Amino acid sequence: MHRQPPTSSNSPLWPDLKCFQHCDRNANIMCCCVPLVCPLCRQDTSVTPMRIPPYILPSPFIASNKARCSIVLKPTLGDFVRNYTHTADLHIGVTDSRGCCHDFDEEGFHVGGIWQQCLAIPMVTQTSLQGGLTPSSWDHSLGIFADPNNWTVQRYHERDRNCFDFVLQFLCYAGLQQVLGHKVLADKEVFCHEFLQQRTHKASQYVNLYRRVLNEGYVLDVAKF
Repeated sequence: MHRQPPTSSNSPLWPDLKCFQHCDRNANIMCCCVPLVCPLCRQDTSVTPMRIPPYILPSPFIASNKARCSIVLKPTLGDFVRNYTHTADLHIGVTDSRGCCHDFDEEGFHVGGIWQQCLAIPMVTQTSLQGGLTPSSWDHSLGIFADPNNWTVQRYHERDRNCFDFVLQFLCYAGLQQVLGHKVLADKEVFCHEFLQQRTHKASQYVNLYRRVLNEGYVLDVAKF
């Protein structure tokens, strides 16, 4: 049995992933709901002291409306916890300084949608000193570039004019070639390899751990000496 978990502040769909130590300083217990009985010493966790009380493990995911001036990424179908694999198709978009999402797909241009569980890469924070970007200049560029008349259903192409093209062309329009590299923005595969791969790898590790916790109730990580 487990205690009822609170829902995550980043996503109302999934509880936070937690870690605690009960009776062994070399044993971390990962869970969403703290077990009523310690899996090591079999004592009641509600009445016995813990070496380290439960704390929330940092999640790589955030709601898009909380990611300002960012590139945002999510599975094309579903969400990361349920649907992500290393072969899953990913959908990508851009947020403005208010966290409003702008993206393009086979149904055309979209603005204002909220992705409850996405990877976010802040762009103004990372590039402002080198590229001269500010939230206002980012918004100004996005307002001009993301013209719905230029990003219509009729102009969508699965390979040559898709969501990644929308984002890469916007980054070029915003003047980030020198900061990110011309080669990175000219090739979607290079962009994914050099700019997204590390982040999706960390997301995959988190998702795998989360799925184990959901399936098993908790995951015991015992240090080996």
